[in-house]
Amino acid sequence: MVPNTKTKIGFRILLKAYNSKVLNISAFIIQQELQRLDAIYGMQTVLKGPIRLPVKKRYYSLIRSPHIDKHSQEQFEIRRHKWIFDLEVPQKNYVNLLGLLSFPPGVEISVFFKDELSS
Repeated sequence: MVPNTKTKIGFRILLKAYNSKVLNISAFIIQQELQRLDAIYGMQTVLKGPIRLPVKKRYYSLIRSPHIDKHSQEQFEIRRHKWIFDLEVPQKNYVNLLGLLSFPPGVEISVFFKDELSS
């Protein structure tokens, strides 16, 4: 069975982290790995991204002392960054090979399969 070179498989990679610098490193790792795979297999992938989604901010206020001076509080903020990559790869094993990559700690990765795209 000869593989059809005109069809491409679409994937979406969602990266989440509390630190945007870690996401920069992860994006660089994904781009370098796709370039390496393209050079090995002689194929061409289409990478769209990183698409940066709005940063989710959570604010917390804590009372400094539970027994004395209840009006004195500390405020904390947590920021959650999300980036999306849309991939069109010529072979399904690209995603398996991307799954073998090691990313920096603190990055949550989700891979979603889209319908086959014909080009």
